[in-house]
Amino acid sequence: MKLVKLAFIGVSMVALTACSTNYPVNATSNAIGSRSVEVECASFQGFNVKGNCSLVEAMSKAPFKKVGAVEQEITNYGVYQVRKVRVIEGR
Repeated sequence: MKLVKLAFIGVSMVALTACSTNYPVNATSNAIGSRSVEVECASFQGFNVKGNCSLVEAMSKAPFKKVGAVEQEITNYGVYQVRKVRVIEGR
């Protein structure tokens, strides 16, 4: 019984942990201006449940026409939930 409790606690700890990575996705030879736009989406088990974080959506909201850099942050909550944030910078 004690082993089952310890196994349950261990699996629960792994399933509830979070980790985040941040890295550049794309860079161009255009200068990075002072303007930026951020889009966010969330998914559960691979299905998008909130928002749209596509680059097309971001460029429709952007106050600029030339893209300088695109950064992406991915945060995993547990095993099944993922949050993505894309930041597009340009001028």
